[in-house]
Amino acid sequence: GETLTLFAGDYLKLHDTPGIAITSTNPLITTNNSYYFTATYAESRQGIALADFASKSIARKSYAVVKQDGDDISSEIIRRFTSRIKSDTGADDCIKATYSIANSSHDFSEIIGKLKELNAECVFLPLDPTLAKRFFIQAKENGYTAPLFLGTDRWNDKDLQDYLTTEPIFDIAFPAARAATT
Repeated sequence: GETLTLFAGDYLKLHDTPGIAITSTNPLITTNNSYYFTATYAESRQGIALADFASKSIARKSYAVVKQDGDDISSEIIRRFTSRIKSDTGADDCIKATYSIANSSHDFSEIIGKLKELNAECVFLPLDPTLAKRFFIQAKENGYTAPLFLGTDRWNDKDLQDYLTTEPIFDIAFPAARAATT
């Protein structure tokens, strides 16, 4: 597991021995450890890929972020997303606002109202699928369907996919589930 992999890193450094973690995705494994390498895709790299897609492929210029409180993985994805967006656009003020929601949130009307006023071209929503679905239901109810909504690979969830398929009014993008290889 990730914990054992992190623990082993100290021994690799101590014995000047390189190691390859073949299943770990935690970026802390290779941080400050030149003896460790990972062979997997780090979840946090989604932020960079999504930023490149939004800023380079479809040329959005203004952004907002809606983050989920207490979600460490999303925090790193957001950090990488905002850093890359600012670099790609050359504008430190391209992120117009960042809003936080609690995991137990059921009423997003205040945030949706603020997002509508903000008029950002792209909203990054690295939310878990249940929260994302609740957000989209309320966004539709409040007539907020205009921007491009970006999500993470967690949106590869059947319930969320079923909802978004029945509501094609949203412009959304997120990384597809990884293909299995044999």
